[in-house]
Amino acid sequence: MSLLMPTGAQASESQCRTGQLCLFEKANFSGGFKRVMVPADNGRPCDALLAEDRYDNGNLVDDHTSSVINKTSYPAILTVDSIMGGKRITMPANSKIANLADRGMDNKISSACA
Repeated sequence: MSLLMPTGAQASESQCRTGQLCLFEKANFSGGFKRVMVPADNGRPCDALLAEDRYDNGNLVDDHTSSVINKTSYPAILTVDSIMGGKRITMPANSKIANLADRGMDNKISSACA
């Protein structure tokens, strides 16, 4: 008799729905998954302090993001420092980045807002 042990859930692009900004732990929208849920004053998704967050697999989000999907109708800004500081990249509305390493930002994101 053999026992099957559950494996960690893997994220996928389909988890990110219309109107959401989604972060993924690994490149190509895999590993842990995190929806940016905190509404800013303008009602858009924003999390300026990712240091307090964890992916759905329990791993830390801050400085551990490798791919992003922006399914909002607004540009998204990703920064290397908390509270939207430091180096940044802007993603167009309804876009995705499969590998932040291509932008020099792999495992460096500390804030994300649309």
